[in-house]
Amino acid sequence: MNELLKPYVPLVDFLADYLGSNAEVLLHDLTNLEHSIVKIRNGHISGRKEGDPCTDFALRIVQKPPEDKQYSTNYKSCHKDGFPMKSGTFFIRNAGNRIIGMLCINIDSTQYTQMRIFLDSFFGNAFPDALISTESGNGETLGKSIVETMDAIIAKTVADFGGQTAVLSPERKEQIIHRLNDEGVFQLKGAVSKAAAALNLSEPSVYRYLNNLKKTSVDT
Repeated sequence: MNELLKPYVPLVDFLADYLGSNAEVLLHDLTNLEHSIVKIRNGHISGRKEGDPCTDFALRIVQKPPEDKQYSTNYKSCHKDGFPMKSGTFFIRNAGNRIIGMLCINIDSTQYTQMRIFLDSFFGNAFPDALISTESGNGETLGKSIVETMDAIIAKTVADFGGQTAVLSPERKEQIIHRLNDEGVFQLKGAVSKAAAALNLSEPSVYRYLNNLKKTSVDT
């Protein structure tokens, strides 16, 4: 564990004891993405444990760190099996303002969702979505292995571009590689080979597209 994260370990226990068993509280070390969870309480909610990997949300944060935000609250997340949760994350930075860790809270909102359905059926649609969940972003999926996370991001991105990889032009495939880069996928081991296989590309082609992106970023 990064030494700078150790003072936050007692906070995980404090928050979990205060919020109760429906709140999963955990600490991520973003200097080790494949084993980022260094402390977790109430891991039964997502099925995760210490030593498990980061999420798709964490990958996006590492790839494109928010410069002017200290935390993100009230965004929707979901378990890999689909049930909804409400989440919040506090970004932990080093002296150079780099995000090195995240303190996260995920609340199982299944009971609240069921209650809302009942109340809506009784009172009509009296509880708009804005009162239930506010900050959007791209959400977060919890409980996946690192391989499942990569596969899910790649599959969703390909689907966003039509899903028919056999008929995609080289230009569209390059756009998909750029999108996957924005999602932070290529920070993970094995991502290049998985993306290449999904798009019927060679690994050198994927690296070439990524190099083109780097050149474009430097030029602009």
